[in-house]
Amino acid sequence: MIRIITICSNNYGNRLQNLALTKVLERMTEDSVVTLRIRDRKPFQSMVNKHWELFHFAKNSLLGIVKERNKAAIPFLAFTHQHIPTIQLCPEDLIGLDGVFVIGSDQCWNPGWGLGARKDGIQCAVGIPPERKIAYAASIGIQYRDMPAEWRGRYASWLSDVGSISMREEEGARAVRELIGRAVPTVLDPTMLLKAEEWQRIEKKPAGENRLEEDFCLKYVLGEGDESDQIEQIAAKAGAKVFDMGRVSKPIGPAEFLWLIHHAKIICTDSFHGSVFSLLFHRPFVIFNRRDSYVDMSSRFETLGSFSQVNSHRYGEDGFSWDAVWNMDWRTFEIELAAKRNSSEAWLGEALDKARKYDA
Repeated sequence: MIRIITICSNNYGNRLQNLALTKVLERMTEDSVVTLRIRDRKPFQSMVNKHWELFHFAKNSLLGIVKERNKAAIPFLAFTHQHIPTIQLCPEDLIGLDGVFVIGSDQCWNPGWGLGARKDGIQCAVGIPPERKIAYAASIGIQYRDMPAEWRGRYASWLSDVGSISMREEEGARAVRELIGRAVPTVLDPTMLLKAEEWQRIEKKPAGENRLEEDFCLKYVLGEGDESDQIEQIAAKAGAKVFDMGRVSKPIGPAEFLWLIHHAKIICTDSFHGSVFSLLFHRPFVIFNRRDSYVDMSSRFETLGSFSQVNSHRYGEDGFSWDAVWNMDWRTFEIELAAKRNSSEAWLGEALDKARKYDA
C-alpha cells in the first residue's frame, strides 16, 4: 500500500497532479495507491470516512441544497471519485499504518494556508519512520526568508524526519537546504510525467457549449489583473473567439479542462498547469504574469523556464516572441521533456525501492 499525502482542493492543477502521481506510482510499483484526505476527528465525519467523496456528492445532490460554489465543486468531486482512490483520515490514525507514504505534489509545505499550516506535522507524516517517507515534487510556495521563525523551527524538525525529498521548484530546494542542510533535487510536476496520449484518454468535451464548435481562444486567467483587451487582440489575430473559463454556462471539471486546452487554437493563461498542458498537447499559448496579492507564481514559471523555449511565451517580457508562440520547436521540447522525465522517474524509482525494502 502506498498512501499519498497532499492538498485535496477542487481546482484543476491540484486534482490533475494528484491523479498523475497516483498513476505513476501504480505503474512503477503495481501497489495499491490511495490519497489521504486529512481531517480532524468529528463523530459524524468518522461515519463517512471511507466514502467521503461519494457521500458529499450524493448528499448535496439528493437533498437539493447545492449552492453555487457547491455546484462548481460537483465535477471535481465526481472526477476524484472516478479517478483518484481517496479516504478521509485523522492524524492520529496514521500511527501504526504500514506501507510507504508519498508526500506531494503541490504546496503541501506552505505554512501560510491549508495542509502546510497544520501544527501537528501531518504534512510530513510525523510518527511514520523516515525510511518509509518520500516527498515527490513538494512545494513550500514561499521563499525561506519569508518563512516565520516559528515555522522554520517546525519544518526543520519535520523535514529532517523525511527519508527522501525532492522539490518542484529551485526556490523550494534552496529552502530545504537552509532548513536542514540537505541538498535535494528538483523534479518534474507529476502532470508532466504522463504523456499527452494518457491525458487524452481522460479528457471530455464540455456539454452544452455551442461556442466550442468554432475556433476558440481559451482564456484561463486566475489572477486579479485585467488582460481582457490583450486577449481579445490575440484571439482576433488567431481568427478565433474568446472562450473565458471564468464565464461558463455549466461547471467545468478537470476532464473538460483537459479537452479545452487540447482543442483550443491558442491558450492565454497565467496558470502554471494551464501552461503545462498547453506544452503537453503542443498548443500555441501565451503566459501572462499572475497579478495576485496572495500567490507568488514566479518560482513555478522559472521551473518551466528550464525548457529552452518557454520564456518566449511570456507576454510583455523582453524575450516574448510571436514566432515562438506559433512555431514552437516541439521536437526539441519533447527531447528535453524525455530527459527530465527519465531523471525524475529514476529518482522516484530509487526512493520507492529504498522505502519498500524497509517496509518489507
